[in-house]
Amino acid sequence: MQDDLRAIRVCLQARTDLRIVLRGSGVSSFLYIRSSHRAAEVSVEGKEFFVEYWDSADDNSHVPPIKSETLPSISSTTDTLTEWFLTGSSRKISIALIIGPVSAIA
Repeated sequence: MQDDLRAIRVCLQARTDLRIVLRGSGVSSFLYIRSSHRAAEVSVEGKEFFVEYWDSADDNSHVPPIKSETLPSISSTTDTLTEWFLTGSSRKISIALIIGPVSAIA
């Protein structure tokens, strides 16, 4: 379990400059990952990885995640997390650009 979480941490650290912390112990272990604008937690459930996502890097202990999903492998988990953190701000900009001109016309 912790070996899988460590593998995810190593893969993400090789790709990004995210802040990644292994929290808890034993079956309660999870990775807490954050950037300046987003956060995620990854835990192991059987042979799969359960990921929860937040659109804020603030302390998320009292805020429900905006989405969660179960992923089948270390590779799919690191790919999905990399996309989540690296595309977050560009998605917000794209939405603002699409909505901006439409609302200006209306």
